[in-house]
Amino acid sequence: SKEGILKIEELPQQFKHVGSHVYLAVLANVYLGSPADPTSLWIARMRYALGMKNTFIFVDNVGGKLESFVDDDSYLELYDAEKLGVAWMG
Repeated sequence: SKEGILKIEELPQQFKHVGSHVYLAVLANVYLGSPADPTSLWIARMRYALGMKNTFIFVDNVGGKLESFVDDDSYLELYDAEKLGVAWMG
């Protein structure tokens, strides 16, 4: 069921391509991504550049609550070759 806490909207078929998914992710109220996915890092970088909060790529468990640490003090970790691997820096 698509009902519940979150309402899931589906894109019409003509908009189901990678570009439209990236636009939705960049403009979303909250973005949960994986540091193992190049597209997630790309989206996180764009959201940070636009000043958008609630981007969860790297998280810490602080007192039982997950908190993003992609902020003004740590955003360069989105480009850290040692943490992300050489493939990300191409």
